[in-house]
Amino acid sequence: HKLSEKRHEEFTYEAIIREDLKVLTNPEREIIANIACLHRQPYAKMKFDHLARLSGANQMMVKRLASLLRIADALDESGRAVVQQVRCYEEHGVVYFDLHAVSKALPERAAVLRKADLFERVYQKPVVVARNWIEKRARQAERLRQPDA
Repeated sequence: HKLSEKRHEEFTYEAIIREDLKVLTNPEREIIANIACLHRQPYAKMKFDHLARLSGANQMMVKRLASLLRIADALDESGRAVVQQVRCYEEHGVVYFDLHAVSKALPERAAVLRKADLFERVYQKPVVVARNWIEKRARQAERLRQPDA
């Protein structure tokens, strides 16, 4: 961000590629740089120029991991660590991110929906964000099982 607010992704990519990390091979560094490059922009503004250097399988892996990183980043949108746990599951072709949070987590929920665009394209499934939904459904089911007093 200090180098460029507008071209943050490009500078991130270049910094990772140029850094001589002995623990990473060049192909691994290329994968990580691509993930970092795709983590911030909305899908409509993403440029996939660097992906061309990767194999088809690695391109898909980068898109999948970048889509998860975007959602993980959204889970602390407020910077207050209100989301304590995330349960992710699929029902009827929809992917649910059920947040266990200490507050309503409205900024985080909105950010997940905003940043889920890449996830929805890559996995071809819509995303729904809920808060403590599993617990709510369990309480409702328990109420239905109990006889009326």
